Amino acid sequence: MQARALCTVIALVWSLLTAVAAGESRIDTALSERYQNKILFFRHFYLSDSQEYDSEGRAIKDLAEGSWASYGQMQVEKIVLSKDKLQLEGDRVLPRVDGLTDRLVLVRAPEKVRVTFRLRSPLATVEEAAAVLGKVFTVTEEERISLVPAQWRPYLTGDSTAQDDKNDAKPAAVETPGTGKLFHLGDSGVTPPQIISRPLPEFSEEAREKKYAGVVGLNIVVDEMGRVRDVKVVHSLDKEMDEHAMETVKRWRFKPAKKDGVPVPVAVYIEVDFHLN
Repeated sequence: MQARALCTVIALVWSLLTAVAAGESRIDTALSERYQNKILFFRHFYLSDSQEYDSEGRAIKDLAEGSWASYGQMQVEKIVLSKDKLQLEGDRVLPRVDGLTDRLVLVRAPEKVRVTFRLRSPLATVEEAAAVLGKVFTVTEEERISLVPAQWRPYLTGDSTAQDDKNDAKPAAVETPGTGKLFHLGDSGVTPPQIISRPLPEFSEEAREKKYAGVVGLNIVVDEMGRVRDVKVVHSLDKEMDEHAMETVKRWRFKPAKKDGVPVPVAVYIEVDFHLN
């Protein structure tokens, strides 16, 4: 009798676990159907490629913010739900103004972004999941428009003709990173990029033993996403040190340069100073 009762309890527990798993699977599938390939608009334009929030939409750690044009949108590729986590993965999305139609179009950037919500309790319905997402992403068109600079709003509403004939407020086109017009420091209306992350180089024991000292001069491009590309040595110190400087600088991150308030790629000369003692 006791063995039969134990088997009954095990069967009930197994049934409950199976039902819970099936429920999570159904919600997971429904969330994928609702959000797969959808473009979501952030309430805060954080630079980080990996963002974590609690169930109330509060960032778990302090994050630096950038411009809406570079960090305001993502296109969802994958959404996964578990009992304690809701996670979205996808591509950054950039706006640009089509020169022929004068309308806003969106392009996917090669920049990946992951957004993770740490849940206090499992989500039982798609509506509960949507409420959590709504703490970090806008829900209505009005919210989205209110968060962008005034000069972009006519393009979001499709009323770009409302601007004056001089078009003074018209934003510069934002191209896919690496394909836009390249600007230089000193160009009219261009503000310089600002460094936000500068990892130090890693050296081999041989390099440390040689106790190198000197400066490597580099020409780089800081693109619209604040990433470094097109690194070229223009003042060499040593082959190994040159390579260290190039690889290190590629990991640096910037707030991008701007022209008329819009992120643009800019050519910059920088120096990496080595003093290995």
